[in-house]
Amino acid sequence: GRQKAQDYIMEHVVLEGQPKDALKHGTGKASAKAVSIEAPQKDNHLKGIIEAPQDGYVMFAIPFEKGWSIYVDGEKQEILKANLGFQGIEVKEGTHQVELKYQAPGFLQGLAVSLLCWSVFLGLTYYFYYQGKPKKNQKA
Repeated sequence: GRQKAQDYIMEHVVLEGQPKDALKHGTGKASAKAVSIEAPQKDNHLKGIIEAPQDGYVMFAIPFEKGWSIYVDGEKQEILKANLGFQGIEVKEGTHQVELKYQAPGFLQGLAVSLLCWSVFLGLTYYFYYQGKPKKNQKA
């Protein structure tokens, strides 16, 4: 369950203190002990701590795709493409709170369109239901 997921995440979170091109090529000097992620309650929201002994990069084994936001100490960070297809961020030396959030692209727009369509459907259903009923004031 959750512990297995946390162990998997911990094995795949990497801190590299190398130049920016290390994000593309890797260095083989990764240490997962500098980053700890809490067992996620939801798949779309992760929290944790980064302990960076020096300025560098953190790579997450999460595919680089739209919809993700990464916050370090409450500030939104630019997500870099790391290791040819994963997410990475630049971090400064020190201990930092990290938060990763995912919201499906187009979710809010889809929700708005769905609510509009349901409103039209219910409105038309109500209209046609009462349109076909004889009124009480009319003589039969």
